[in-house]
Amino acid sequence: MAGRQELHIALSAIALSMVSLAMPARAASVTIGVDALPGNCFPFSCYAYVGNSNYQQAYNSEAFPNKPITIESFDIFNAFSGLLDTATFDVYFSTSLHPVGGLSTTFATNIGPDNTLFGTYSLRGLMLQSFISFPGSNAFTYDPSRGDLLMNVVRTAGTGDGMFEAFFRADSSNSGVFQRIYGNAPVAYGRDHWGLVTRFYYTPGPLPVVGVGAAFCFSRKLRKRIKTRSGMNLKRAGGGERQGGVLDS
Repeated sequence: MAGRQELHIALSAIALSMVSLAMPARAASVTIGVDALPGNCFPFSCYAYVGNSNYQQAYNSEAFPNKPITIESFDIFNAFSGLLDTATFDVYFSTSLHPVGGLSTTFATNIGPDNTLFGTYSLRGLMLQSFISFPGSNAFTYDPSRGDLLMNVVRTAGTGDGMFEAFFRADSSNSGVFQRIYGNAPVAYGRDHWGLVTRFYYTPGPLPVVGVGAAFCFSRKLRKRIKTRSGMNLKRAGGGERQGGVLDS
């Protein structure tokens, strides 16, 4: 009986620890960039009007926490309210193959092998709110130690009814935090060190599978150890071998 109780308590503790490890952490946020430009309409406001379809913005890895994170959503901020182009965008994230300061003007050569479609977004109408939020359909796990973050935006549809009305907060300080290219694939016509001020919401990186596996292996070893101890106690009390093996069921 003592062996069973010890096993039950031990396995319950393991189960609780595994549940707590698997539970998602509360999202934190980091805002990258400062207001060093009155505003910019690329790419989410006037892109259809000017005829552009491709935009890439790289973020210096040093602006993020020094650990793997999972990006769940991001915000961009209103600088001037106005009418947005009616347009649809695919937003991708990857670990950039080229760092801030070294982006290629060829769009495809900057995209990392972990390229992930974060979400598809349709924008239209009058922008009056202080920021626009982009929740991810597919969260992106980013490890800053592997390189800078690349946001790759592709306009898939749209009409230029917004002209140059709505502008977003942007950073033109050339501080090494941003670099962007813009135009139409395959080769951009523009490249500079501007960037949209961006707030990322994230949680710590996912629990490694090895952690769950290690807990499972430990539980099996614990069962065997308790079985052996229980069997020895039962023998000393006059019990049989078969009673000592009840824990295997």
